[in-house]
Amino acid sequence: MKKTIMLFAGTTEGRRICEFLAVKKCITHVYVTTEYGKDLLPEQNNVHIHVGKMDIWTGGRTFTRAAPNGVR
Repeated sequence: MKKTIMLFAGTTEGRRICEFLAVKKCITHVYVTTEYGKDLLPEQNNVHIHVGKMDIWTGGRTFTRAAPNGVR
């Protein structure tokens, strides 16, 4: 069973991790703040890019924006 990875990217390191996971065919949900950040990431079927600021309420378990199925 493949695991789903949630990656918060916004740095060179985040982009490199995303590129590595894309090559390994990992299902990855990548969160970036800007369209520019999105443009730097690889476009592949296993990489799902979400753009915009995300606020996390106390406890860090629920996002104010829709999270992928099964991610809380």
